[in-house]
Amino acid sequence: MHRPRRIRLGKMLSAEERERLFTHGMHEEGVFYHRLNFFLLCESLLLASVVSGVSGDKPLSPTVVTGICGLGVLVSLFWWFAQIDKLRLVKILEKRIAEALPEFAETIYLLESRHSQWSAIRGWSANTALAYFFPPLFISAWVGLALVAWL
Repeated sequence: MHRPRRIRLGKMLSAEERERLFTHGMHEEGVFYHRLNFFLLCESLLLASVVSGVSGDKPLSPTVVTGICGLGVLVSLFWWFAQIDKLRLVKILEKRIAEALPEFAETIYLLESRHSQWSAIRGWSANTALAYFFPPLFISAWVGLALVAWL
């Protein structure tokens, strides 16, 4: 990938460049949420197949259930990596946008100052919580289902 010789501060960008930067940030945040939805749907379908396979008239063998659970763990790990990677880009773009657009920085400041009671988790946004919460939750569910299948 081409590395820029220098990274310009937001104040140094033209109006057109600031607009493109803001559009890029909105696009990447959209990708973050679309990816979240895709993986939630994928994981839910896998989970539903295991639960229906275990609770049916002819339950699936523990080996098949474990195989599906293993696939679920792999999907969850990939999801976790993909969401954290996209989250890093979103946060970088948010920082650059705040630097380039003072009204955006003011909005972020107001948001953070009104939520000072959450200072123990300062720096954690809803996006951060979503990226770090759901994949480990599903991994725990997959491990639990695999254990139940063998017991």
